[in-house]
Amino acid sequence: SRMRELVTRIPDALVGKVSDWMSAASREQPILWVWLVKPYGPLGAVPWEQLWNAAGTPVLRLPDVLPDSRPPLRTINVAICASGPMVKGPSPVVDTVPDVVEAISTTGHPARFHLFVDSASRPALQHALGGYGGGLEIHEWFPDTASAPERPTRSGRRPAQPMNPWLDWMVRSVRKQSFDFVNFVGHGYLLGDEGRLAMSSDPDHHEAVSHISAGQLLEFLPKVGAYGAVFTSAENNYSASGLRLLADAIGSRRAGPVMLHDASQGPFELSYGYRVMLGEENVVGASAPTSLMMYVQPEVVLSRKSQEEAQTGEYGVSFIDEDEGGPDSTVPELASPSQTLRQIEDTAAGGELPPWAAAMSRFIEQKEVELRTYLRDTGKAADEAYVRGQQQALDQLSKLTEQHLGMS
Repeated sequence: SRMRELVTRIPDALVGKVSDWMSAASREQPILWVWLVKPYGPLGAVPWEQLWNAAGTPVLRLPDVLPDSRPPLRTINVAICASGPMVKGPSPVVDTVPDVVEAISTTGHPARFHLFVDSASRPALQHALGGYGGGLEIHEWFPDTASAPERPTRSGRRPAQPMNPWLDWMVRSVRKQSFDFVNFVGHGYLLGDEGRLAMSSDPDHHEAVSHISAGQLLEFLPKVGAYGAVFTSAENNYSASGLRLLADAIGSRRAGPVMLHDASQGPFELSYGYRVMLGEENVVGASAPTSLMMYVQPEVVLSRKSQEEAQTGEYGVSFIDEDEGGPDSTVPELASPSQTLRQIEDTAAGGELPPWAAAMSRFIEQKEVELRTYLRDTGKAADEAYVRGQQQALDQLSKLTEQHLGMS
């Protein structure tokens, strides 16, 4: 039997208030930014993007902190990880993955695809996607025997839990390139008040289920150098609210963009979302899809607007009282080591960093997010020595990366 689902409909009274507020605004609001004050529980699963009809403007979500996180300018490498455990219904792989590849291909941005799918689906996908030639690789699953659980030591301490097989497979497959985007295709799962991604236990065994948490994904994404994370829900998604809560938990806590896409809405909306995350779609004044849940940095969305047309300062956080705080509202100005790595990426040969450098870049970026979150939450009570030590460590990592790349 299907488990309970959260009721996430936006109350009519709130829709009316948003419409009235936007109409009475002293100046035009080109984007309605949604930022929720933690802890907010199931509110993360509410489809706030559907407020577009009332607001008359695109609705996007703000992450908790706003560090520098610029989209890649070169050919993007997209990892598509798709699985459908037998107990959740028909596999979404063969029907959905080709649509995802087509949607990204129509963005106009050059892309290479790396597919990680159930072993049983590989032959059908090879037939369906054979026309992409060298621009697409369907990776062959090979288990990592070294990641098998170890027995407790004599001291009684258990070793660290091994990484989920799907995530571990992608980490081990990073060779000459990093993965700029990781697009998951699958079902959601609701565990208490937290969302999970439901995958088969491994690519060879789709009769059993493994559940991937937000914490596991936040640890995984920097390891493959991912700029953005995308979740495409399978047809007849087992738990829509579970997948929304998962995407929300990740999007609010990382620098790069996060998007949730409903496969039943077709590939056009997914293509639109990728263009937004790449800074190639001007959402201001546009008719945005109301089924895309997106966390994105304001500077990425506005990158197509010239300085003569608009200033970044004009795009503030709607519904936020400065005295009540908001994203980065109490965070002191910090040096940004990841900015140095962005400059390296721009000047690197072909604009493409080696995988280890891309992973280091995203690791530093994520640590900046965590440091800013700590400063915002603790305010004046922050441990100055701890903050200074963290900042010095990130600066040193940035300088070492420059040296090993021969940029200094």
